[in-house]
This record gives sequence, C-alpha cells and structure tokens, in this order.
Amino acid sequence: MSDDTKEPSKPTRLRHKSIYMMDYSFYDGINSINRKDGKPKKSDCRYLSFGLSQWSPNEISIKFLRYTGNKWSRLSEELPIHRFIDSAIFLTKVLFSKNEIVKFEKGTFMHQGEDVFLEKEQRNRRELEHYEEFTDDYTGEYSRAKERLGKLADILIELRNKGEI
Repeated sequence: MSDDTKEPSKPTRLRHKSIYMMDYSFYDGINSINRKDGKPKKSDCRYLSFGLSQWSPNEISIKFLRYTGNKWSRLSEELPIHRFIDSAIFLTKVLFSKNEIVKFEKGTFMHQGEDVFLEKEQRNRRELEHYEEFTDDYTGEYSRAKERLGKLADILIELRNKGEI
C-alpha cells in the first residue's frame, strides 16, 4: 500500500474497456485499514471495473485496478464474469465447510456432470495455524467475510424475489 501525495486520474486508456468503474480504494477489506491506528486509508486496489475483457472483447470481465503510487500496475487482476461467480461459489463453500471434505454437487459449476469432493490440501503446521487464526476469527477477517457474503445473499434474494434471477 502506498501513501500517495498525488492522486491518479481514473484510468481510461486500458485494453480492458470499463462499462462500470467504482472507486474501490476505501472498500478493499483489511487492505483499506491502516494497521497501525485502525483508521481508513486508500488501498493499492483503486478501482473495481465491470467491462469488456482485455483478452477477448466478446467477454465480460471483472478487473481490479491497482495503483503502485506512481503508475497503474500491470499486476491488476481481470476475471471473466463466470470465473468471478465461480470463485464466489467456491469461496462460500470452502469457507463455511465444517468438514475436512467439501462437496460441490453436480451442476454447481458449468459442465459439472458429477459431484466433486475436495479434501484439504496438505500444509505445514505454521500455514495451518494461520488458517485456524482466520477461521477462529482472531483478526476479525472471518466476521468481515461473513458480513460481506450476507450482504451478497440479501442482494441475490431481493433479485430472486423480483424474478430477475
């Protein structure tokens, strides 16, 4: 994260063509909080964009636009919309699984013809401790994830009730 003195202008000359672009700099979860004093700060992830993919203008994608302090980063991430949705499904299933094995029922993902079962990957003790700190909510990040996913659930329920999904 950087403490910029000069604010960058919104990036408009990208190969990814934004349809909607949101200032995301203060919403980037733990990355938008100063760890020393707990006050809000700008994240390096400045914008969240929904638009036409830089790799295929026929595809819709989500892109996180990052600013390094003096230029727009080439490490900005772009996901096709189906991968973004699949990653939200994947995150939700694994994050809230109370079992060592997570089941993705047939049809959870496109072209998934049978149930898929995932076992936890083998990790060293320190890595497992970090994961357990997260799930035991020592940092509050697990609670924040639950809160954000709850908001997503509210929006999806509202859209379903309107017959839009």
